[in-house]
Amino acid sequence: MIRIPMRVLVALGLFVFFPAPPSTRADLLVVEPFDNRVVRYSDAGNYLGNFTSALPSSGFPFSYQLGGIALSPQGDVLIASQVTHQVLKFDGMTGASKGIFSSYFAPGGPGGMTFGPDGDLYVVGAIPGLSTLTAGVMRFDGMTGAFKGMFASSPAFDEAFFVDDAFGLAFGPGGDLFVSMYDRVLRFDGATGAVKDDFASNLLYAAGLTIGPGGDLFVAESRVEFGLVSRFDGASGEPEGTFATMDGIRISQGTFLPSFPSGLAFGPGGDLFVADRNTSRILRFDGVTGASEGVFATQEVDHPTYLLFIPSAVSAVPEPSSLALVATGAGAIGLLLRRRAVR
Repeated sequence: MIRIPMRVLVALGLFVFFPAPPSTRADLLVVEPFDNRVVRYSDAGNYLGNFTSALPSSGFPFSYQLGGIALSPQGDVLIASQVTHQVLKFDGMTGASKGIFSSYFAPGGPGGMTFGPDGDLYVVGAIPGLSTLTAGVMRFDGMTGAFKGMFASSPAFDEAFFVDDAFGLAFGPGGDLFVSMYDRVLRFDGATGAVKDDFASNLLYAAGLTIGPGGDLFVAESRVEFGLVSRFDGASGEPEGTFATMDGIRISQGTFLPSFPSGLAFGPGGDLFVADRNTSRILRFDGVTGASEGVFATQEVDHPTYLLFIPSAVSAVPEPSSLALVATGAGAIGLLLRRRAVR
């Protein structure tokens, strides 16, 4: 029989009670506006079911019912409902409803949204009740959801607001706000909301955008038969070429589905994930080279738009082996204390 020295058992016990930080795990949330749901996938691409069952429905399955999605600094998930013109709040781990975060939107909104460096929520929307449409980026208190005013506006918002495409919003490393708008990316002063310039122009069906780990801007575009992700210098807007491309799918001899990339998100491992709305796929690309790493998920994917990574619930569950070590370590420490008491 192998006998384990007491000091080893005690060391194991201390290791369990003071563990190393857990490895980074994340789940991917995918917005499916036509099905009125947000689905969840593990970091391995496994389908984990609906994130929540508390989304109000319009009753029309082919209507555009959901806008953007964002993760609050407190760990809650906010989802834009275009059925009720509200931003709804959900527990970031369980998906349980936490009620209405904000409801100050005109019909047609809210759209894309993101949290700013100041902790407030910025949402593409329009102020309700006005005789003329005033669309732009609206600002809400990040804790209470109270409306703090129209932060940024441009005639381009009013021209395109009711078109059912994703508006990408992202704050750059310098604090400016970037908004994708079909043929361009607008840049606004992150402190005042003043329009700075057309940061990127001559785009085609620009949808989602995101800031990469190195500070560059990545924008999803669509051509006639294929989609692409363009890359721009995050400070100057200088084009850095096509970062990644994605082909459509030929279903039959006479049926071809062109690629229409929408939402973009960098995963915790640095890879770029793309929601291909028209082909109902989540694609994965090397975050440095742009090389394709294949299809991340297709199961239960239906015309996806926005993507969001959230902490994985799996990482919070102890492994069975860890529980065994806890029991062993605790027993060893208890035995050692009893022996010392006898002496």
